[in-house]
Amino acid sequence: MTEKLTKRESKIADLFLEFLLTIDKSYAYKTTVYFFFNKEKLPEDRIIVICKYLERKNLIYIIFDNNEELKNIRFDKANILSFLKNDSVNKLWTSEKKLYNDSKLSQWQVKTFWIALSFGVFGGIYSGYDFIKSLTNECGKSAVEWNVLLYLYWLG
Repeated sequence: MTEKLTKRESKIADLFLEFLLTIDKSYAYKTTVYFFFNKEKLPEDRIIVICKYLERKNLIYIIFDNNEELKNIRFDKANILSFLKNDSVNKLWTSEKKLYNDSKLSQWQVKTFWIALSFGVFGGIYSGYDFIKSLTNECGKSAVEWNVLLYLYWLG
């Protein structure tokens, strides 16, 4: 069971928060919670994951019974309303997904940079050497003389 929400589940979580705003009381029983999520055809383990995610965001408080099953939830409508106005679960999911993809891309760029740089440096040196070699054959000096001259030049 993965603890991350999917895009669909993040949208359902937003709808669930809006549903909680329609309830007159500041708590909802298990049957009310499952009634909402069963309309969305979510399995029970994903319902718990969504509720725990909302609890980590301090939007709801989950109360479990002795069998570690969902008994009811408590919530503050003012917190939910301000959260939905400023952010939403779907916006948070999108930004977290973007950050994850950006980090994967930057890791890929770091790994390929040095390989591409070494090929580029090697190709540049080889093309310079090949260019000088082709010029020496045209000017009449032998390639061995130019190799010696280049070697002496590099030595200083």
